[in-house]
Parts: sequence; C-alpha cells; structure tokens
Amino acid sequence: MKNKLLWGLLWLSLATPAQAQQEDRSDWQAWYDATLKLDLKKGWEISAQYRLRMVENAAQYRGSYFFAQVDKRLNQHIALQGGYRLALVNDWVAHRVALGVEARQQFESFTLAFRPMFQYQNQLRADDDEQGTTSNSYLRTRLTGRYKLNKRWDVYAYSEPFFAFYRYELPFYARVRSFNLDRWRNAAGVRWQLTKGTRASLYYLWFPDYGDPSLTRQIHVLGLDLDFTLKPGKK
Repeated sequence: MKNKLLWGLLWLSLATPAQAQQEDRSDWQAWYDATLKLDLKKGWEISAQYRLRMVENAAQYRGSYFFAQVDKRLNQHIALQGGYRLALVNDWVAHRVALGVEARQQFESFTLAFRPMFQYQNQLRADDDEQGTTSNSYLRTRLTGRYKLNKRWDVYAYSEPFFAFYRYELPFYARVRSFNLDRWRNAAGVRWQLTKGTRASLYYLWFPDYGDPSLTRQIHVLGLDLDFTLKPGKK
C-alpha cells in the first residue's frame, strides 16, 4: 500500500509541471486603427496612427496605442524608416523606438518589399517607474507582397518574424542574453479606396508567440484601418 501511495505521489509531481507546460493562452482580438499620413516633397512622409485593441475574444478593452513614423524615400527602391510607439495598456506604459530600411521592387501590378527593422522597447508600471521594468530588443524582418486588382482595390500579405536580442529586467538589472525566434506575425488583407486620399483596410493577423516555452499562445486578430492621406504642396 505504501509503495502504491509513493508511486502515486511521484506520478502526480511529474504530471503537474507537464500539464502547466501545455497551458493555452491563445486569443481572438479586434484592432481598430485610424491613420493620418502627410505625403511631402522630396520623398518625405510623416504618419500618425491610433489603435484600440480588444482582447479576450474581442470582449475586453486592452489599451490604446499611439504611433508616429517618418519615412524618407531615397529612390524608387529604397526607403529609410524611423518610428515611435506609446502603449497605454491597463497599468503598464511602454515606449518603443524602431529604425529600419525597406527595399521595394514593382512588377507591373505586383509589388514585393522587404524590410529589416531594429526595435527597442521599454515597459514599466504606470504607478511605479522603478520596479517591474523590462527592456527588450528585436530584429524584425518583414516580407510583403501586394497585388493591385484595379484603381480602387488591392490585396496584400506579409510575414514578419521577431528575433529577440536580449532582455533587461529590474530591479536587479538582470540581463538575459539571447537571439532566438520570439514570435512570428503573419497577415493578409484587402484595401479599397473610398475617396481620393481615403482608404479602408480589412485585415487578418495570426502570430504564434514563442517567447515563453511554458505557454501555447496563438493570437488571431481581425482589424479595420481607416487611412487618410494629405499631400500639402503637391498637386
């Protein structure tokens, strides 16, 4: 009897961690975007975007995200990009900066683009700027294909893996060295021109998260973006 009890306790202690490793944190979300772009002279473009995220099967408000980006097109194939994002997520505040370069080639109605980007993010609690802070750096490599159906409609898809460089964690400034695949974002969408300078996009995102090996995390997103473009100084 004692042997059976010991074997039972041993099996339970081994089975409990294994079950925890299979915890599923997958979710369906809804993202709502509004974007304003300024198409300027000499290849400059400035854009600002607001995004609202709904999580837990699109039933719970997650937070608000504010984006700003500057693009400088060097020629018809190469453009430099720099961006900033402020995320207000429940009791967390996150600042993110990113620098990248995009190479683009057009084949009649089809456009292919590749964009490597370096991203740094600092996240802290809104009520305490000294505790619970993490900093992360990533290399993002996005490959995008876009096909123009006609003057008003086009479809697109992209794939973008995120490779983590390292992570800082407070209060002890522990640095975890790594360079591994952290997540992989994939998207497909359709975009149509409503009026001159106004477009709407409906898209689907799927990105598995590999950052925590103890979790199974698959994020699915249905998103809507309204895009307004102004061309000051251009005819």
